[in-house]
Amino acid sequence: MPSEPFSKQADELINQLSSGLSVARGEDFFPTMTKSLALLLHADYALIGELVSTEQEQIRSLAFVVDGALAENFSYTRKDTPSEQVINGKASVYAGGIQKKFPKDPLLVELGAEGYLGIPLTSFDDEPLGIVSVLFRQPISNPTQVEKLLRIFAGRASSELERRRYHAVLDRRKRELKLQSQQNFRRFYENSPLSFQTLNSEGRLVDVNPAWVDTFGYRREEILGRKFSALMTDESAALFAQRFPLFKKHGEARDAAFEIISKSGHTLQILLQGGASYDERGKFQHSNCILADVTQSRRAEARIRKNEEKNRLMSRQFQALLDCIPDRILLLDPELRIVWTNQKEGFQQTPFPKNPKGTFCYEAMYGNTIACPKCPGAQCFESGEVVQYERVHPDGRIWLQRAFPIRDDQGKVFNVVEIDQDITEKVQLQNETARTGQLALLGELAAGVAHEINNPITGVINYAQLLKNHSDQETKEHDLANRIIKEGDRISQIVKQLLFLSKDDQGDLKKVDITEVLSESLALIGSQLNSDGIDISITLSENLPKISGRQQQLEQLFINILSNARYALNRRYPQNDTDKRVEVKLNCEKTDSKLCLVVRIHDRGIGIPADLLNKVLQPFVTSKSSSEGTGLGLSISNDIVNSHGGSLNIESEEGVYTQVVIRFPVQGA
Repeated sequence: MPSEPFSKQADELINQLSSGLSVARGEDFFPTMTKSLALLLHADYALIGELVSTEQEQIRSLAFVVDGALAENFSYTRKDTPSEQVINGKASVYAGGIQKKFPKDPLLVELGAEGYLGIPLTSFDDEPLGIVSVLFRQPISNPTQVEKLLRIFAGRASSELERRRYHAVLDRRKRELKLQSQQNFRRFYENSPLSFQTLNSEGRLVDVNPAWVDTFGYRREEILGRKFSALMTDESAALFAQRFPLFKKHGEARDAAFEIISKSGHTLQILLQGGASYDERGKFQHSNCILADVTQSRRAEARIRKNEEKNRLMSRQFQALLDCIPDRILLLDPELRIVWTNQKEGFQQTPFPKNPKGTFCYEAMYGNTIACPKCPGAQCFESGEVVQYERVHPDGRIWLQRAFPIRDDQGKVFNVVEIDQDITEKVQLQNETARTGQLALLGELAAGVAHEINNPITGVINYAQLLKNHSDQETKEHDLANRIIKEGDRISQIVKQLLFLSKDDQGDLKKVDITEVLSESLALIGSQLNSDGIDISITLSENLPKISGRQQQLEQLFINILSNARYALNRRYPQNDTDKRVEVKLNCEKTDSKLCLVVRIHDRGIGIPADLLNKVLQPFVTSKSSSEGTGLGLSISNDIVNSHGGSLNIESEEGVYTQVVIRFPVQGA
């Protein structure tokens, strides 16, 4: 070996060696290092070996370089060789005479080695891993420098060797875990109560577990190799043909539903879920799937759905039945909240939530913020007894409220059913019946006394007329006679009105032209209107139809209403005025899909007080003084309109106007 192996190019060679080792990986690392060492140190031989077994004392070369070229790797026993001392953790340096030092090492003789230098390769824990050594055919002139250089790269070789051993252990552990996992999966696969199957890329069965065999009834031998879709119904087979390519692509299936025909011929509904396995190149290998037989559960679900639909139908029928009940039915909780009602809309409170469920009953029905006094629901919760109460709503309607308790097994009231019945019409009918009785009694009284009154009053009027005829004007006797005649006529008129109330039969209905009736009425009262300075304006639509009626009664109707208008206008306008007029309009309108002839009589008189507006159609109710009216005119007028199948409504604002709207049905329209 030259006396100066570290020439001026040594640093450059070391850098090149370091650069080469930094990029070397895997199997190239140790050959690259060994060749570089031999080149740098001008060594005839270079070797890196690992300790294979401390018991057998074997060393296996990882790279062996002879005269700059890689030679075949080999193994040797380290006993009686320079390596024995190196493996024990000491550097072995022999500048010359190495063969004499180890005469039992045949390799030294074979190689013709004279100089030798070896450095141990150790782990981070100083455990022996291997050896790096160089041999020379000539004695080494500078062993110290060679040793220093060799130690530099021994550390790098140790790290790589330990890394390889770590990965080898890790790979072995992975293989062991994989094998154990496969064994565990196989045991689970074979013993699981769930049905497992494995399909290849063509969708053919390559494996099934015993649970699968028990579920579908096929023996493994007769179905392995068959296409899974061949066991399906036609519809499911077509569906599987669409989904299997997607499954192979995405590698996952969740709750895929198919129908499988078992060996016994029964159609089973199954849910399939599983995953796919791929090779290193990402190519599909096989699938492992679990099959769950959901036939019974699906049948149960179908029965449940059928029962639910039946229950929903019954519920709708029951709800429709309850909705048809005109009474309002509420189910209340102890806080008086509405749990259920048969009327989602139709409460009197406005605005009202579309769905009253969850709202307080007093809030929904009355708009109150606290419970109503004498609340039947609250009293029923408190007493546990049926409670009944009549309540007048702010709009004037009358409700009969009844509350019924619902008890639990311990007898505690946990809900209350409240039934609210609108009895307004019933009360009105009762009042109307009472009024009818009063009128009947009045009619009987009128019929009984009419003649008794008429005869003497006629005599009084006649006697007064004689006194008037035989007295001079401007005398007291003449004035008294006039007064007697006037009051007698008033009494006679009252008797006639009372007789009208007592008559049940007013004659047959005939076709009547309402414009002619109105003209006849104006002929009787027109002179009085003109003398008071009251103008009449009449607006008629074209081709007004005739109605069925009694002309004399209709004339009495218009005379009564026009007389009331005359009184109201004279009270507001004692003198002539442009607003002192009566407007009469006749036209046809559709009311509740029925054609009606409508008469509107409007005046701008004193109007009707608000507290009397809803009562003026009752007998003996009037805003006039006792000397000016009896209170029978509008009541008789309303009876006349009702007897003709029509309706009479009054609109008025005190001090502003009054409008009477009369509707007569048009027969045959």
